[in-house]
Amino acid sequence: MDYKKIVFLNVNRRDKVRARLDVLRLKDKFAPMKKPHAFGCKRVSLENGFYELFNEPSVHLVDMNETPVLEITPNGIKTSEKEWEFDIVVCATGFDAITGGILDMNIQGRDGCKLEDFWSDGVKTNLGMCVPSFPNM
Repeated sequence: MDYKKIVFLNVNRRDKVRARLDVLRLKDKFAPMKKPHAFGCKRVSLENGFYELFNEPSVHLVDMNETPVLEITPNGIKTSEKEWEFDIVVCATGFDAITGGILDMNIQGRDGCKLEDFWSDGVKTNLGMCVPSFPNM
């Protein structure tokens, strides 16, 4: 695929997302006119109805870069803009984006070397796909 086709596909996707949103601020956040990065550098959204949710009066986009979180309160979350009240706040932490659950599988390579031991100084791969001494992984 040549560069012109890639640009065309990006503009087409941007325009389709913008058409699904009612508020200009949301259009600029989710589908800016100037690309912040090349297509595919960020995870491509595979969604169904996500953007339309933001057209609902009870749904708000809070940009942490504009209004950072100051504290968790008994009623919800306080940002530099206001206190957002919630019945439930879910705090999801501890995700391991690099190794995920692969270390929990107790994978052993040649000579019985455990992947956990091999990566004890940090994750080492070839092109992000292959690990030396761990064939067929």
